Amino acid sequence: MNKRVLIITDSLGSPRECVLPEDTWTEKYIQKYKNDYCIYVKCIPKLSIKMINSYYIEFLKPDILILQVGIVDASRRCLKESEIKLISKIPFLRDRIHEYVRNHHYAISKYRNIHYADVYEYKKKIEEINDIGSFRKIYVEIAPAGAQMRNMIYSIDRDIRRYNDVLDESGNMLKVYGEEYEKLLLSDGHHLNVEGHKLLFEKISGAMDEYTGR
Repeated sequence: MNKRVLIITDSLGSPRECVLPEDTWTEKYIQKYKNDYCIYVKCIPKLSIKMINSYYIEFLKPDILILQVGIVDASRRCLKESEIKLISKIPFLRDRIHEYVRNHHYAISKYRNIHYADVYEYKKKIEEINDIGSFRKIYVEIAPAGAQMRNMIYSIDRDIRRYNDVLDESGNMLKVYGEEYEKLLLSDGHHLNVEGHKLLFEKISGAMDEYTGR
């Protein structure tokens, strides 16, 4: 019976308009290792670490876990989830408020330090996953923000570093990005382009092969 690999990733593992499925790091991974492992892939856009079910990981009993999550939590929000739910029930205000937030996101996020999962919640969940078992864990470094993202979200660089520090302290973080990271991003300053997916696949593949002695 083949060993199991579980990949949990946000939209950075998914295809986009400028990135075909075969160019994503997840599909490259599947094509390389499909004969050696039973591979489970969960690509979840807007994935917060709070959405990850530790029991699913525990019950699946993977031999290797590859986790790519954090940018959704590191990015400051202008509205709390409870506020979004309330606004959604007021149609005549909903569109106006969302338009105002879009146009003033940087200024609002400077004064409203709201995160889906703050750094303490993020750390708690990482520690919880770390404690599940002795299998190999690979936590992918959160990609630095590009220009578009930095112009939209206050303190995004600092916040990403804080969340990456949590991954680093876990002992399982995979360093991926160098100083010229912006050339790996799409124009939204967040998602990976084809070259970004290629680099990430190579980094993960290298960590895998080092671990398995392949």
